Amino acid sequence: MSRRAWGVPVAVALALLACGRTAPKTHYFRLQDPSPAAGRASPVVPTVLEVGPFAARGLLGAERHILRSAATGAAELAWHEHRLWVEPPAEMVRHALVHYLREAHVFDRVVGREHQVTASHRLIGTLVALEHHPAPEVLIELDLSLIAVRERTVVGERRYTLVEPADDSSLEAAVAALDRAVARLAADVARDLAKSLR
Repeated sequence: MSRRAWGVPVAVALALLACGRTAPKTHYFRLQDPSPAAGRASPVVPTVLEVGPFAARGLLGAERHILRSAATGAAELAWHEHRLWVEPPAEMVRHALVHYLREAHVFDRVVGREHQVTASHRLIGTLVALEHHPAPEVLIELDLSLIAVRERTVVGERRYTLVEPADDSSLEAAVAALDRAVARLAADVARDLAKSLR
């Protein structure tokens, strides 16, 4: 039998084997929008703040994988197979900040670039890390710059680094810990913005 003739039954057998297998199910996760504590007063800063755009470093910018590392500070990163964020991580963090700042009434108005509103200040950022560590804990790192739009000057810059313990080593516990970390981050950012622009 020729080499080509052997290829046909082998291909049919492989196709039949493939039909019997079910593809792994992909699970999707999202961060919850954080809300400030009740009882905040009227706007602290009488200005319009535009939030975004946010960039992301490395795999955070190219993928929606939920990243994990073998140890805190480890150089090698991997991801949870068949586990994805519902949208790019930098966008999730940006949406969370917008929601928190609106709810906290830190400014007269908080908008995104998509609103095409003239703002007096713009908050731009780069998501550096959003990781699940086996401690168990999670890490979020975000670089932010506050820009005065009319003057085209940088009012302030800061890297926010937060580590939040997780209840256990599961991915579900890690996502819950990231929710808490993003809430802490949003509160820190709101406080710092109010101080910078008073």
